[in-house]
Amino acid sequence: MLNEVGFVQSVLGPVVYLDGLPGVTVGEVVVSDSGAKGFVGSLFSDRVEVFLLSERHRRHPLAPGDNR
Repeated sequence: MLNEVGFVQSVLGPVVYLDGLPGVTVGEVVVSDSGAKGFVGSLFSDRVEVFLLSERHRRHPLAPGDNR
């Protein structure tokens, strides 16, 4: 388990786009500081696409600039 940090670029419902996380792979599960878990769906040259797996994001929403 790596302790990398990524930052939220944008949030579109249960889909979050992050920058950073250079060692992440598709299919990996990532966890935010607030405990929200997400599944890495796609890697782009400038961002990582994450699908949130829990309802926790509704109680503690992620916002641009947050770290994962």
